[in-house]
Amino acid sequence: MREEDYYSPEINLFLSISEAIVSIRSKNDLVNFIQQQLKSVFSFSDLAITRFNLEKGTFKVFLEQCATSNQHPDFNEIAFAEYPINDGLHNVIRDSEATVILSVANLIQSGMRHFVFLQEAGIKEIAGMRLMHKG
Repeated sequence: MREEDYYSPEINLFLSISEAIVSIRSKNDLVNFIQQQLKSVFSFSDLAITRFNLEKGTFKVFLEQCATSNQHPDFNEIAFAEYPINDGLHNVIRDSEATVILSVANLIQSGMRHFVFLQEAGIKEIAGMRLMHKG
């Protein structure tokens, strides 16, 4: 029996996405692949992949395909800014072995601009998972 046969379908999905990050060279191809894979399991409108800078303790959006939040007038300014990892969302995702689902209504209580932006854009919940690759 192969090692991946021991994992749930969701874990296998996330493993295939992690492997795709390394092998797909075009950002657009990667976003399309991830969106196609995830939409087979989840219903969602927006997709963003962030990249952590652990030395600085910050994150930035690396890739996005946002059908809802990109309608916000300040989308480019807010979506692509640099934010602290310890924002109540990204640090939780970083520290979790499983998928995390958090309410924007709860996150907005931090007063952080990117959560206010998400609420104004109509986003209600955020599902996040940690993807890692070597190098």
